[in-house]
Amino acid sequence: MALIATDSAAPSCAVRPPLGQGRPRGDAGSDVPRRIYDAALRIIETKGHFDVTDKEIARAAGVSVAMINYYFESKDGLLFALVDQLCAEMAVTLKEAEEIAKTATAETPDVTRRLISMLVRIYYSRPSISRIMMSEIGRENSIVRERFVKLYGSHAMQSLKRIFCSLIENGVYDRRIDTDHAALVLLSV
Repeated sequence: MALIATDSAAPSCAVRPPLGQGRPRGDAGSDVPRRIYDAALRIIETKGHFDVTDKEIARAAGVSVAMINYYFESKDGLLFALVDQLCAEMAVTLKEAEEIAKTATAETPDVTRRLISMLVRIYYSRPSISRIMMSEIGRENSIVRERFVKLYGSHAMQSLKRIFCSLIENGVYDRRIDTDHAALVLLSV
């Protein structure tokens, strides 16, 4: 299934492209996926993702459960869209951090604090999604965990290693630092 973004200005929520025949009537081309996405965020924020039903999400979004299934295939698909958004935001933040690390020097004030705060900021910007990730990362057989690791895990490790390599090359950190270990520690924070 090809995933597309609903609106480039708002957080992208992955939805199925229109299928033509059988497409929802009335709100065609509207903000239905965004309403579903936002409703899921609101409800998950108060109840947690384990206790949320697709019926509650649909009611809060003012749509039928069929609309959730149409745009996201299932409640799990909607959860994937939330995780995908967090991963996309993390990727952008890591890219910004890489650029800072490339130009940092030993004289750059508080470069470590600045880089860490950039990474921590992403978790606080989407607390409900971050809580989903934190609860799912430790669970065996979690489809959310598998998706997160697939979409983000390797990319994040490589990006963090590049950040540490740049900081070492620029004399900010000691050359004895193990970049693999440092990246893993920072990723687990």
